[in-house]
Amino acid sequence: MEKNPNLNLPIKHLSASSLNLFLSFPQTWYHIYVLGIKRPTTPSLLSGSLVHWAIKHFYQGKNYTKKLTSQFKKEANGIQIYQQDEIYREVLRLMREYEKQGPHFDWIELEKRQTDWLVHPITQEKFPLPFSYQFDLVTNQWLVDHKTTQSEMKQQDFGYRL
Repeated sequence: MEKNPNLNLPIKHLSASSLNLFLSFPQTWYHIYVLGIKRPTTPSLLSGSLVHWAIKHFYQGKNYTKKLTSQFKKEANGIQIYQQDEIYREVLRLMREYEKQGPHFDWIELEKRQTDWLVHPITQEKFPLPFSYQFDLVTNQWLVDHKTTQSEMKQQDFGYRL
């Protein structure tokens, strides 16, 4: 889905994460989404990414523990060595807890990506950019989006001190 050709906007779509970042830290949003500066990996981003990866493999019936080390090495660039062992152990602990106590779903789709146009409910005017989103799991009754974040966003979670 392409953006409205009549507008000269620096982005092609909106997402929940980009909107949250814009509302919390507009300058960081500008650096990431307009200037294209890739944010560095932080311990919290790495943990969340690895837990999502492991949950996906868990639901696919794959042995995520065997491949977690190689996935970890792919994603751990920029993380201090002394933090890596702690993060790895925490991801394994969270996954053991998820396997024991987490809600388990009979899923229809994993990592369902969708892009839609937002429409004003009264005027029916279409927003000039499509809205993109992803659900981790789709079931007959639920749209599931796993979260591993802290309760409060902090600037350091986005990797920039502005």
